[in-house]
Amino acid sequence: MATGTTEVSVTGDSIEPGQTKSGPISIAGRVGRVALNYLLVLSLFGYYSFGAAMAELGSRSAGYRNAGIVWTIQRFLHLPDEAWLQQMTLADNGLYAVLNRYYAFVHFPASLFFVIWVSVARRDQWKRIAAALSVTTFLYLTIDAVFPVAPPRLYAPAGMVDTLAKFGPDVYGAEAVRSVADQYGAMPSIHFGWSVFVAWGIIQLAPKLGVFRWLAVVHPLMTLAAVTLTGNHYWLDCLVAGLLVPVGIWLTDQWMRRTTPSMRARMRRPLLIAAIPLCLFGLYNISGIFI
Repeated sequence: MATGTTEVSVTGDSIEPGQTKSGPISIAGRVGRVALNYLLVLSLFGYYSFGAAMAELGSRSAGYRNAGIVWTIQRFLHLPDEAWLQQMTLADNGLYAVLNRYYAFVHFPASLFFVIWVSVARRDQWKRIAAALSVTTFLYLTIDAVFPVAPPRLYAPAGMVDTLAKFGPDVYGAEAVRSVADQYGAMPSIHFGWSVFVAWGIIQLAPKLGVFRWLAVVHPLMTLAAVTLTGNHYWLDCLVAGLLVPVGIWLTDQWMRRTTPSMRARMRRPLLIAAIPLCLFGLYNISGIFI
């Protein structure tokens, strides 16, 4: 009768044969896994930048046509008129000073802070969160690529004022930003989608904050006001983005449930090789902003 046992270790969310559960994790391996996840995020930015470049080359007319479709659907659903709400508040310069800056400067730093916080404070959830955010963002960018939509500020029938250009800061006036930003990618709103994801993540992963973790809901509410009243997104853009968050999380959970850690480990190298061109494109565009 065999008396030996197979030593196992935890890699992610289950135990792998051949290693000890309590054994030290290779620093190089940990750094490599974290770097791979950040490269995946960078590749998504490269995918986004590629979509922006394609929009500049040939999909402006499609963007205006699809904006008309979104506008018609909104009227059919009797969603509030963004232009009416904007006109009701446009005289309040202080309000738009806040909303414009929230739109321009809070979206990406808040998302980046959340990702870093999870990777440091909730490493047990890092793989799931990184994968879910990547899957959700991929869904956004795919819709953006096949269904470009001009934002309300560029679609004359919407009757909205470009408050960024009127009150500042005019972030889309800078050539470097304009070359990277997909101004015809209003559907869905990545701003709002990421804010919903961040709020969900904080509520789920920060139980020690108690009831205070629900303050995270303020972020998507502020983002909703910032993206719609400034003329950058339609209500429908936000609705679609919000609904895709649980879809992305569900797809990720299904994938992690139906695959083993060893299967996912074997997929890392092909994914990295496939992501390299998009990573390089993303780095090129980032360098154009800061250099």
